[in-house]
Amino acid sequence: MSEIWRVLKPNGQTFFATPAYPHPESFQDPQHVNTITENTILYFSTINQHYLELGQAYGFKGQFEVIQQAWADKPYEIREGSSYNVLLFILFGIYA
Repeated sequence: MSEIWRVLKPNGQTFFATPAYPHPESFQDPQHVNTITENTILYFSTINQHYLELGQAYGFKGQFEVIQQAWADKPYEIREGSSYNVLLFILFGIYA
């Protein structure tokens, strides 16, 4: 999330999809070093100030407004032959 924040233009929006708990795909790929849940975004967004402060205590320097968060309607094909159940996010960067 810090890298998204770093490269996002001021007042920019970002869209991303990620395998998330409880689906096994969130644990399957060894490149997924952090398990994402529906509540992970709380540490990076203005939804809950307490969690945002915890995220910042862990080193995150930005803050996002969540425009949309939802489970994909169907498995998302990351590459041919690999489909994952994913959470979709649309975030807006808030720059002071």
